[in-house]
Amino acid sequence: MLLTSLPLHAEEGGAKDESFSQTESSLPQEEKKETEGRKRIFSLDFSALILGLSNNGWGLGCSYEQYLVYHTAFKAGFQHCTFIRDGSLFPTVNFSLAAEYYPLSNSLDKLYLSLGGGMDYLAYDTSEYGENAQSNFISFISELGWKWRIHENAALDLHAGYKYIFEESDKIIPSDYEKYVRKGVIWGVGIKINMGKIIRKLF
Repeated sequence: MLLTSLPLHAEEGGAKDESFSQTESSLPQEEKKETEGRKRIFSLDFSALILGLSNNGWGLGCSYEQYLVYHTAFKAGFQHCTFIRDGSLFPTVNFSLAAEYYPLSNSLDKLYLSLGGGMDYLAYDTSEYGENAQSNFISFISELGWKWRIHENAALDLHAGYKYIFEESDKIIPSDYEKYVRKGVIWGVGIKINMGKIIRKLF
């Protein structure tokens, strides 16, 4: 947590304490730099990797969060997983958009409420459903979470919520799709790594 104090300048006999003034003058730039780092975050999302490994596959995701005004922000996410099902590769893709509200912070920290939606795309390639059977799942997601900053470039994200899926009745839906698409009560613990700041430091 960044602690700041109001700049106070003591004058005695018309003279100003220059050493104190110089110290205080450097605070706004440092504060601005730290605040900007918490208002625009591009991070890796490892929840897709966990989902992929649990289904004999792999995966990875990323997200971008941008603070707006009055404790509000928006988030865009992308995930890709490739599962191994019946000896065949089974790719999935997820896109999501959400509006966020941070009641306790003017940055992307602490308590937040998220409301948004997403799309899960599944592409089966097995004889059970025919060649290249495809399914799209549109969903509504509400979440409550807490971001705890554990490092300058990393934060622990604890969240829980509900995901409602609008199923398309006119399409074939695989009986085991819930193994690959989470629905109902959802929760998770993730580590948000600020890749933007790390890349800027490296290059």
